[in-house]
Amino acid sequence: MGQADWKISITSFNCGKALPYDKVSKLTPIIEKLIPDDQCNDICVLGFQELTEIWMGSFPDYMELIFDNIGKCAQTILGNVFGIEYQVAASNHLGTLGLVILTKKSIDIGQKFLTSCKRGQLGSSLKGGAAISIDLKDDTRDDTFIFICNHLAANKGKFNERIDDYNHIMSHCDSTFRMRTLQSSHLFFFGDLNFRSNKPIYDFSESAIIEKVLTSHDELNILKQENMLFQGFEEAKINFPPTYKYSIKNTKSNEYSTKRIPSWCDRIFYRHYKTPTRTKYFAIPRTEELRFTDHQPVNLTIEVQLGVQDIAPIQIRKQYGSSIDLSKISDPIIGYGDWFIQRHPIIGSIMIVITLVLLYALLF
Repeated sequence: MGQADWKISITSFNCGKALPYDKVSKLTPIIEKLIPDDQCNDICVLGFQELTEIWMGSFPDYMELIFDNIGKCAQTILGNVFGIEYQVAASNHLGTLGLVILTKKSIDIGQKFLTSCKRGQLGSSLKGGAAISIDLKDDTRDDTFIFICNHLAANKGKFNERIDDYNHIMSHCDSTFRMRTLQSSHLFFFGDLNFRSNKPIYDFSESAIIEKVLTSHDELNILKQENMLFQGFEEAKINFPPTYKYSIKNTKSNEYSTKRIPSWCDRIFYRHYKTPTRTKYFAIPRTEELRFTDHQPVNLTIEVQLGVQDIAPIQIRKQYGSSIDLSKISDPIIGYGDWFIQRHPIIGSIMIVITLVLLYALLF
């Protein structure tokens, strides 16, 4: 790859609602693990899902403070590791998911646009995508990048809902960014995509097993081969075991929970470049600092060429959501309800179920 290529690092991490964001002594070693230290990248992106307890996601101002703290923490770590200045270029969040983009200080930040697409129950922010479109340039380079951090519908068998989530998020971003079209930008779609494996295997010590399960039993790969989603996207070869669901009962070891079939829920996709790109795709070692969640973070380090002329088109299936923004009602109900459940589990659960059922009946 030439010297003008952009070097990018993207990490995606589902924190299981348990990131110790308010304790610097615990947050710093976690963020250190999420940032590869083997290459000084131009752009570093940190994406999170289920960052905090559900109720906090219903209060955007509170979440903004948390993501600001994460950005400052990552900025300090990058400076210490590589000995050069980095800057927080942008951040965006939806509920308890979101992303932070950091760049070298020598890179100029141009126009940037933020958007989000809510895909949770009753139009809430429990699921969906948060996106950033940003212009970056220096003395020799000038490009537009779009990063979309996502958390799609959960649970086994919900692949149709996950396909709908993907289509709605892509359609929303395409419509929102308009002239900053997805077709002419470096584009990355990542997060806890929640696609599952249908093969109950728990031993992935051999690479042949990983390859066989991914080829024949991975829901996402099967759907992609059938052109159901991610047309125009590419994923680097997976050589690591499933990233979900780990047992969190024992913080001294890495064992899969028997409650779920181990699956590659956490994925990072990038648009297909006709000229080969240099990539490194791996699951970040699940050390003791990261065992507070049942997910394992993944990282993609990629070098992309200057400009986006030599690319494959992205296929977007236009979707149209409801004209009624139910999240103005559902988010506060879910937020305050979850807060109440933490203190009065039985009564709180009953109250929030009754409230949501009544709301659904009134609206539909």
